[in-house]
Amino acid sequence: MDMAVEQTGADEWRCSGPGRRFALSMRPLAPETERTLLASLAGCVDRLRSEGWTGAFLPMAFGRGAQGEDDRDIYDKAFQDVLELAPNPLDGTGKLAGALDEWLGGLATYQLVIGTRLHAAVMAVALGVPTVAVAYERKVLDAFTDLKLSRFVVPPDV
Repeated sequence: MDMAVEQTGADEWRCSGPGRRFALSMRPLAPETERTLLASLAGCVDRLRSEGWTGAFLPMAFGRGAQGEDDRDIYDKAFQDVLELAPNPLDGTGKLAGALDEWLGGLATYQLVIGTRLHAAVMAVALGVPTVAVAYERKVLDAFTDLKLSRFVVPPDV
């Protein structure tokens, strides 16, 4: 976490006071990469919680894609005891009409988003939420470089 703060300059937007909320988005990855990233993100979550933050896990994939990824597997494996599971209108359990606007409104209430999921990170940036993107593959760094936000990208072992 200290390296992320140092690398991104995050101290300039660090919030203080009650009600500090963060969101974490992570996708299933190859076992070795996932293990390393989970250890890093668990450390970040522990640090934020020790500083009074509360957090939520933002699932973005629900097992319907070509690779069958379900982000809730990551939540169940590593974060169910420390983060709430944020609802997502794409989970297939409810009506989509109007739900996306509500979900984006909820995303905008966080003071920080930490994301390996590119779409979660980019949507948070678009909403003005301070975001740290974890570059588990090149597309994350490329997208944030194109947005002139590469200083808010950290490697997976941060």
